[in-house]
Amino acid sequence: MRVIFRFVFLLIFLAIGLNSFAQGSNDFVKNFDAEAIDGKLYITWTTRAGFTCQDIHVEVSNDSTDGFERRGTYFGICGDASEKDYSYVLNDPIRNSINFLKLELGNYGYSNVISIQVVSAINEVLIIPNPVTSTSKIHFENRSNEQVQIEFYTTNGVLIHTMNTMDNSISLQNVPLPKGLIYYYLKGDDIITFRGKFIVASQL
Repeated sequence: MRVIFRFVFLLIFLAIGLNSFAQGSNDFVKNFDAEAIDGKLYITWTTRAGFTCQDIHVEVSNDSTDGFERRGTYFGICGDASEKDYSYVLNDPIRNSINFLKLELGNYGYSNVISIQVVSAINEVLIIPNPVTSTSKIHFENRSNEQVQIEFYTTNGVLIHTMNTMDNSISLQNVPLPKGLIYYYLKGDDIITFRGKFIVASQL
């Protein structure tokens, strides 16, 4: 009876272990990271020594635990079992949303899950988060990196602050904006002029 009990216990233990390995093991991958640039994701990772001959699939979801879809594949190369660095450009992430990413490593299971927000402001202005806090950014299209000016006004039309940038976003962390409704005017020589408004949750 004890032998049967031990055998059943061993089977349960192995089943749990294999399931955990398949769902979230990262024994063979490290330095898994991603950077969002112009609506694309630049993904990097390193496979540890001993990983070889396996295709690596990039899976994406807007949920941390469910709904993952395969969005890209890095085809495996046999014969080299040493530690190796990888890079992959994902051209079609879930735009204007938090992307949850994981790597499917074939027989080696899955990597850990990482997350990154992808913002793609094409012919529009996106303010994230909104209502505005000290962590908010104003995103807009500026592919030619030209000089862009943004002005902030009160509801009475009084100019509060002016900023200039050659980037495609502006951080509001150190902008002296009062609590309440704020109007903005964004302009540049070769970009569309935008006017809009947002609410400041608390004085910045």
